Amino acid sequence: MKAGVSTACLYPMQTEEALETLAKMGIKTLEIFFNAPSELSKPFLRNLREIKEAYDCQVISVHPFLSGYEPFLFFTDYERRFHDGIEMYRPIFSAAAFLGASYVVFHGNYRESRFENARYFERYYRLYEAGKEFGVYLCQENVERCKSATPDFIKDMSRALGRDAKFVLDVKQAIRAKIDPLEMAKAMGSGLSHIHISDSTAEYDCLPIGMGNVDFSELIKILHGFDYHGALILELYRHNFQKTTDLYESYMNLNNLLP
Repeated sequence: MKAGVSTACLYPMQTEEALETLAKMGIKTLEIFFNAPSELSKPFLRNLREIKEAYDCQVISVHPFLSGYEPFLFFTDYERRFHDGIEMYRPIFSAAAFLGASYVVFHGNYRESRFENARYFERYYRLYEAGKEFGVYLCQENVERCKSATPDFIKDMSRALGRDAKFVLDVKQAIRAKIDPLEMAKAMGSGLSHIHISDSTAEYDCLPIGMGNVDFSELIKILHGFDYHGALILELYRHNFQKTTDLYESYMNLNNLLP
């Protein structure tokens, strides 16, 4: 298992500046959150790759700026827009592959939508297959406002898709959905491929590692049971910490938790 940090922590810092800021600190495993269509251009991606290589870092995952559009693109009865949505995601898959990333984070449909789960899983699978053409995996994240907020939905997805159901565990999103993150991790099972991690208290659901009171030992034990060899990526909002060095301290605290 590896500890890492997402460039999302430094938003609205420019993506390339956020990447270099984290890399300069000595953080070796990173997630890149793309924030604009121009960031998928070849010149921009070459710049990101040069930064990554200059500091000997690994980009393990990417998070697309289109997450908020996913209900509209993929989960309506307008079939043409679904096909166009797949084409809109191909540059994201291509960018992930170019940077050496294995995973693309997916939020999916709103919780309130009446779009049937069986159709949801079929649509996810078709987009997942498009990602595999580039050698990357689309991973469903548990998100409080989305269908994926509940362990039951995650279990249904696993049953429907088997090994083709890949997941991102987001600890803070589970807390916001009033779900025990350990319960969510168990629901994801061997499909758990990537993790967004943060600390918390009863008052604050998203804090740097070491600034909350979470005992992560049980989560680590569960991950060992799944033979998990992925990353635990620190993902905070900008108001959750005071200075950029807090991210490095959190990264080191997370490293110390890992075997």
